[in-house]
Amino acid sequence: QKVQEKEELLDQVREEYEELGLEYDEAEVKRALEVKYLLEQMEKVREDKVRLEKELLSALLEREEQINRLRGETDDLGGKLDELKREAERREMNYRTENLVHAASNEQEQ
Repeated sequence: QKVQEKEELLDQVREEYEELGLEYDEAEVKRALEVKYLLEQMEKVREDKVRLEKELLSALLEREEQINRLRGETDDLGGKLDELKREAERREMNYRTENLVHAASNEQEQ
């Protein structure tokens, strides 16, 4: 299909040259078409690059948000863990105190 389009375009250009009474140089026209094709390809590459950069930036921002959310959750869990440790220490101290009081009470009874 591309070859057919290129041939049709060459025919159009040749006809326009003939209508204008200009000398038609097929090699020069083919080079010009190749340059046009390369410029179109370069533009497509630029557009793809911009699109990919946007996608990458979006993914990086999403990742950063996830990291920040996880840091917040980690901090919250760290705080809860500290509270649980303090509660466990407090209960351990109460348990030991109760055992000492109970032991002392048993000694006095004997």
